[in-house]
Amino acid sequence: MTTPFPLILLLATLVTSLASAEEPRIDLEARQRSVELLESRIDDRDRQLAELGEEIMAVHRRVDAKLGRLVDQLAQVTDSPRSRYRVGQAKLELMDKLKTTVETFIAKRDALERKLRSGAAERPVEDVRAEIDYFNAETDRHLSHMVELSRSFARDENVEKYEQVGGAGYVTGGYGWYEETVEISDEWRQNRRNRTLDRKQRKQMIGVLDRAIERCTANIRRARHLLEEPDLSGLEQRVLQAELESHRSMLERRQRQKNELLGVEQPATTEIGRDLAREIEDAVNDALDDVQGDLREISAKHLELRRRQAELADMREVLEARKRWLEENRGETVD
Repeated sequence: MTTPFPLILLLATLVTSLASAEEPRIDLEARQRSVELLESRIDDRDRQLAELGEEIMAVHRRVDAKLGRLVDQLAQVTDSPRSRYRVGQAKLELMDKLKTTVETFIAKRDALERKLRSGAAERPVEDVRAEIDYFNAETDRHLSHMVELSRSFARDENVEKYEQVGGAGYVTGGYGWYEETVEISDEWRQNRRNRTLDRKQRKQMIGVLDRAIERCTANIRRARHLLEEPDLSGLEQRVLQAELESHRSMLERRQRQKNELLGVEQPATTEIGRDLAREIEDAVNDALDDVQGDLREISAKHLELRRRQAELADMREVLEARKRWLEENRGETVD
């Protein structure tokens, strides 16, 4: 049986239509416009990241200025018999806050270094390395503040324990007696308080530096070991070498800071009274509350910065893929 001609014509038309549907024409001009649009979006994101980074640095500068002023003020004064231990306690409280902040910076830095070594960083190596350098600089700054405060504590002195506060007696016929009244001096009591606080803080501060030295030594040993592994890529070698040099530099600074503490002399500080010591206590508490709020703001902004950096990295990958596609299909017909 023969197929009617109209049916053959209909089938041919359907085949042609299907072939056209399976092989759509490529609109290169539209693809080019999409590349340009994505480039514009990336430029906008770059500007936004720069603005956010400046906001973060502004808050950091504010924190550093507050802490710097507070450390300078506290490092110039010490307790008197009237203030007893208030100034020393204020210094200890500030040192403890600085220590907590240092530990936070170190944890963030170590996490970033682990990501770099494992290749799991979501951002360009240069961006991550810059953030690591920043955390190292802040760690150095806060540890320097702690050392400065530690060196400002009054040292143990040779103070007479008793002082004469009066006496009584009589003389008659060329004979008599006299008995002195003595008490433990306020200066001796204050020296004992100073000695107790100084020993406490010095032990804590040297412990902080010793742990930092141990951590640097372990990190140096690990980086050296990893650099000896065969088949490292160029990027892996650069990451490990930068990490090694960073920890070497930190080790030298920590050892120098420890030596400064071990050889400290009596500081040139001014004794203050009870009322001024109370004002200093209030100032420290207010400043620490402000700094805590600033640090929460910084943490939130850092999270936002990393999220946007990761998004921007993805956009750049998409842009490069589209550009490659255009180069490979430049000769195609445009519909």
